[in-house]
Amino acid sequence: LSSWMEKYEPREYFGQKIMRAIDPSIAGKDREIFQSAFDLAESEMEKSVEQNHLDFRPRLFLGELYLQSYRFSGNPEKLARADQTLKEAIQLSPTNQQGYWNLAEIKLAQGKLGETISLLQTAVNLEPGVGYSHWYLAMAYKIAGQNQLAREELIQAENFGFAWRNNLERLREAIRVYEGLGNDNDLLDLYLTATDLSPNDAQFWASLAATYANLGQNGKAGAAARKVIEINPDLRPSVEKFLKMLPDQ
Repeated sequence: LSSWMEKYEPREYFGQKIMRAIDPSIAGKDREIFQSAFDLAESEMEKSVEQNHLDFRPRLFLGELYLQSYRFSGNPEKLARADQTLKEAIQLSPTNQQGYWNLAEIKLAQGKLGETISLLQTAVNLEPGVGYSHWYLAMAYKIAGQNQLAREELIQAENFGFAWRNNLERLREAIRVYEGLGNDNDLLDLYLTATDLSPNDAQFWASLAATYANLGQNGKAGAAARKVIEINPDLRPSVEKFLKMLPDQ
């Protein structure tokens, strides 16, 4: 387990649906093997917790293992163990952000969104200069439908080095926040970045075309719409309908 512990990094939890299996295609004997590996890792880390009862780190890693096992199996007992173990880790080290990040995911899985946000806000308050904490809090606000607060945390995340614009999946999540606010000026920049990162995504080009149209930039709207047809000719009827609604097209 030592190599895994040394490579521990924050996971991409928030803004993504809690899944009950890592991969539904893992079934039968392979699934039994995976679960056995989880059980063995948990057993070894439980021994480490017993031997180092004043050290928060074994509890932190054990809580993470229980959480991973829950994601794989959907077993609520694993979630309950993760909850208790991570609370113990936080009691031993109340200034370590990772415990709050992981416990927040548990509360999200339990449908306790208010507690999720509170835990992530605590992590931010402990060390405001960590971009990951602002990102996680932004995603929790997004789930809660509090898009203005989510936008503020996205800005803070970027200010503190969390480069969400350079990662397509993160960018998609951020776009959803700005779509909820209906700010076309901000969306224009995000869609331009998205089409650079994923130039064959017809949905991004369609959204870019609509944003240009909303801003009155009809020539650019038409060019972006024609790109949609180039990528996916099946969308020609709907795109041509859109083009007819644009002046001078």
